[in-house]
Amino acid sequence: MRKVLIAAFIAINVSLFAYDDSPSCFRRLETGFFNTRLVTQALNMHGVYQSQWAPILLDLRQNARQVPRIVRSRARKMNPNPIQNPFDPTAAQKLLMDVLYEVFADTMRNNDLVNQGILNQDDINDMFNYIWSNQVNELEACFITPYLREKEEQKVQQEEEQKANTVIDEVDGKLIKEQDIVVPKNAYQKNN
Repeated sequence: MRKVLIAAFIAINVSLFAYDDSPSCFRRLETGFFNTRLVTQALNMHGVYQSQWAPILLDLRQNARQVPRIVRSRARKMNPNPIQNPFDPTAAQKLLMDVLYEVFADTMRNNDLVNQGILNQDDINDMFNYIWSNQVNELEACFITPYLREKEEQKVQQEEEQKANTVIDEVDGKLIKEQDIVVPKNAYQKNN
C-alpha cells in the first residue's frame, strides 16, 4: 500500500511539472498553418498545374493532421522540452517550423512534383517561405509578443528585487538594507 501511495505521489508531482504549456495559438498553427488560399497561391506562383492542386491540398490536409503528434514526439526528446512548462517560444517555433516544412516538402515530393520536373528543392523552399511569411503577424503574436511580455515582467521583477535589497546606509561596518529597517509604530508622533 505504501509503495502505491509513493508511486501516486510521484506521478502527481511529475504531471504538475510536465504538462503541455503551449499557447492556443501554437496549437492552432499546428493544425491550421496550411491555409488553402496561401498554398494555392504558392503552387500557382511556381507553375504547378491547377489540375494538381486538389490532390496536393487533400494530401497536405491529411499529412498536416500528424503535425501535433510529430511535434510532441520530437519535443519529448528535447531537453528541456520546449512545449512543456515553461513554454520556450524560440525553441517551440523552430520545432514547429521544422515539422511543418518536412510535412510540406514530403507532400510535394509524394505528389511527384519533383520527379516530374515541375518543382525542385528551391521551389519547395520558396513556397514554404511564402506561406510562412504571409502568416508573420499570427506567428509574431504567438511567439514574439508573449516572449517579450515575459522578458518585460522578468525585468520589472528584477528591478523590484533590487530596490528591496538596496543598501541605504552603513553602520559600524554593517550594511543596512531597506527591508532590515523596522520603524516603531509611534516613532514620528510628538510627545506632548
